[in-house]
Amino acid sequence: MLTEVYPTEPDSHGLPAAVDRLADRLRTRGVDVRIAVPDDLDLSRTTSTLLYRVAREALSNATAHAQPSVVTITARRTDVGFVLEVADDGVGFDPAAPRRDGHLGLQIVRDTVREAGGQVTVRSAPGAGTTVAASVPLT
Repeated sequence: MLTEVYPTEPDSHGLPAAVDRLADRLRTRGVDVRIAVPDDLDLSRTTSTLLYRVAREALSNATAHAQPSVVTITARRTDVGFVLEVADDGVGFDPAAPRRDGHLGLQIVRDTVREAGGQVTVRSAPGAGTTVAASVPLT
């Protein structure tokens, strides 16, 4: 349980390898997972762990709820920070609908990213897939 809360993967292997391992659960279900996370993002340990947690939650939700055939994970550096996006072509949902009891993962990720000065946005609609995007400042 502790490795779920405090993952070691980004620290020991880097974010690209850690995200690739996260995607294995979807691959075993026949999902085409496309990853574009460069090795040279120059992430701090804190930022790497934060982006890993966003990816982990988005991929967990895609696995449990989305029924996707394709999931794309991208990360890039901008002039002001880093952006990580996880997009799927699954069943989608209405982000404005009330959250089901016990489903707090995405809210926890949003709160954690906000505390770091960033933001998480979720774009989705029934039948239109879902994109979870996190932006985190350089500092």
